[in-house]
Amino acid sequence: MGSIGKKQSLCCPKHIRGCYGKNDTKRKGFGCNEPAATGYKRIITAAKEIKPDILVFFHSDGNCEEIIPDLIDVGIGILNPVQPECMDPAEIKLNYGHKLAFWGTIGTQTTMPFGTPEDVKQTVKERIETVGVGGGLLLSPTHLLQVEVPWDNIIAFFDAVDEYGAY
Repeated sequence: MGSIGKKQSLCCPKHIRGCYGKNDTKRKGFGCNEPAATGYKRIITAAKEIKPDILVFFHSDGNCEEIIPDLIDVGIGILNPVQPECMDPAEIKLNYGHKLAFWGTIGTQTTMPFGTPEDVKQTVKERIETVGVGGGLLLSPTHLLQVEVPWDNIIAFFDAVDEYGAY
């Protein structure tokens, strides 16, 4: 095990279930360029040497669809968040769902603050029926809920998960 593997073993004991990577690809010119991809690949490879079934998720706000193939290539297994304001969750699932799981899909800039409780329930149902097909969906609001989100919409989210959540 190389030096990165030794360092990683201190940070990634065998009981850890997941690792987190962050690079807001659509902010401040960041992207998954070759050096960044190489770095992620080295870290993920070292983590998987210690725990082969570790789940690695990657956070990037905005539309990061153009780098999804690169994320899959370096070993990312979960994309966080899938923002419906920026990407079509059903299309992302169709194109990449055989290799990637998705976290989010319920808009915190649209549906949660500005929709009705019925809009929230319908969106949850739609996401479960499209992105949830075959598994690979961690259904949630894409980010923290802000103070302008009506309490009734929060209740509607949980009610809809209870009603439609078995897929």
